[in-house]
Amino acid sequence: MKNVDAKEFLESMEKQQKKVDDETKGEKKQLFQATSKLFELKEGEANLYSDIQGTMAACRNLQSHINKLAQEFQRQQELLYNAEYQIQLMERRVAKARGEMTVEE
Repeated sequence: MKNVDAKEFLESMEKQQKKVDDETKGEKKQLFQATSKLFELKEGEANLYSDIQGTMAACRNLQSHINKLAQEFQRQQELLYNAEYQIQLMERRVAKARGEMTVEE
């Protein structure tokens, strides 16, 4: 009788061990999948960070270019103003040479 009980107990323990082994195998598979997914996500994060840094550098370059263009525009506006002023002076001189008088004269 004891022999039969021991044999049943051994079979029960073997079944339980098989069940635990199967659960462990499943958990290891899930761990591997989660680790792989984490690796992919970290790789994606690194790529996105790199893209962000590149885009920010491009934005800084564009902003610098915009500032240079704004300065050049300002300089050209000043030159244009000076040219228009000189034209007005010349027109007054020509008018005066023709004998035209201003209201003030």
